[in-house]
Amino acid sequence: MLNKLRKQLASLGINKAQANAGTSEGHPAIFVRWNGDEEVFTGYADNYDADPRDRECAERRLSRFKDSNLK
Repeated sequence: MLNKLRKQLASLGINKAQANAGTSEGHPAIFVRWNGDEEVFTGYADNYDADPRDRECAERRLSRFKDSNLK
């Protein structure tokens, strides 16, 4: 599952800010960190029946961690 989360982050353009893995509220999670800022990523639904807004919400919430936005 953690590999799937890392792939989802990479598909969002987040590679450099991926930090350690663990759990959040019982779910596998990747802790995304950069320059003292942190966010917990537990993934988004990417199956056929998934709500496309799920990925959009993750993108919006994590956009500050995109490799292109890091300084």
